[in-house]
Amino acid sequence: MNEIKILEPRISNHAKEAIKDIEIVLDDSIIENCTLRNNMLIRNVAEYISIKNSYFESVRFNGSELRNIDASDCIFHKCDFSNVDFSDGIFHRAKFTECKLIGAIFAAASLQHVEFIECTLNYSALKFSRIKKVEFRECSLVNADFGDAELGEIIFNKSNLKESEFSGCSLSGIDFTNSNIEGIGVRIEDLNNAIVTAEQAVELSKLIGIKVVR
Repeated sequence: MNEIKILEPRISNHAKEAIKDIEIVLDDSIIENCTLRNNMLIRNVAEYISIKNSYFESVRFNGSELRNIDASDCIFHKCDFSNVDFSDGIFHRAKFTECKLIGAIFAAASLQHVEFIECTLNYSALKFSRIKKVEFRECSLVNADFGDAELGEIIFNKSNLKESEFSGCSLSGIDFTNSNIEGIGVRIEDLNNAIVTAEQAVELSKLIGIKVVR
């Protein structure tokens, strides 16, 4: 497994103690230096919101449209982002742990120094996104779409990528050896220098019509 240094979110002790109760998020809202727990922010529609130096636990954002979000130095624990639209957003030094992101949209978003740990991202859309220094650890990414994304220093650690889409992505240097890549969609030229096991190589050989006899 490749060693990549991912910077941790920097959250002050003051932010962890400053508990707020927010019921709605509007355009250009600023959420910073605080903790939110058990809030319901379902189906909010807001652009250009800023979240900084904050901790979120068990907050529900289901179905919200949060395009052009700017989130840095944040931790999201057991939050529900199912079907949330983060298109064109920026995430920097952010950590998601045990979160639901089923169908979440990160189209054309920028993710740098971000960790997803034990999260569910099935059917998530990361097309045309820029992903650098990001780890998916023990995550489910079944049918996730990374099509045409720019992947740099990305870690897939014990994650399920079954039938996910990588067409148009350079997979050079990316280590898939301890993850499930059964049925992934990818072009032959994108696989150059990808790191896979012998068994995975046999699976990928089907893409070029080769039948491997054991």
